Amino acid sequence: MVFSDIVQYFKEDSVLRQDHLVFKPYASCQNRRMKKIALLFVAALVLTSCSQADGGSPSSAPTQSMESNKATASIPEPTKKALDLNGKWKQTNSHSEGDYMVAEIKKDVISVDWELASEDMKAVYWIGSYAAPKGSENTYSWTSSRDKEKTDSALLAATSESKDFAYAEGVISFDVTMQGTTRTIKMERVK
Repeated sequence: MVFSDIVQYFKEDSVLRQDHLVFKPYASCQNRRMKKIALLFVAALVLTSCSQADGGSPSSAPTQSMESNKATASIPEPTKKALDLNGKWKQTNSHSEGDYMVAEIKKDVISVDWELASEDMKAVYWIGSYAAPKGSENTYSWTSSRDKEKTDSALLAATSESKDFAYAEGVISFDVTMQGTTRTIKMERVK
């Protein structure tokens, strides 16, 4: 029902006088109650339309500006934790179930060992530096410097001064060269 329909409803039993609705007395209380409700509705419409002429509805304008201020206010984004590679890792691309490489990253050291079940032995391959990532990136790479004191006497240890390691999608990878053949080792965290 729009404003003109309500006015038409009252015209039958009312007299319109200078923007006021003046009602004739009625016999039925129910008609009076309905007309009072309709009159309140009309008054609310008139008041609302007057306030909208001033630049917007009074009830929605402050709420909208307050909501937009809340939206633009500095909402702290969830802080992402720095990428943590500490822990134990195991080779996933070995050609043998019993012979593979394992690694452990602890604080600022990475150690990589051969696990050779076929020979019933464990041998050091690499012990070197580890620089933990500062950010929360999903990929990371670092160059490890070999700890000569701990690896010079190891028979199966790498002899290069440094080794490049990379992390991406839950996998640490690095190259191993033996007798002129290079292979990329891939490791996943041990659960």
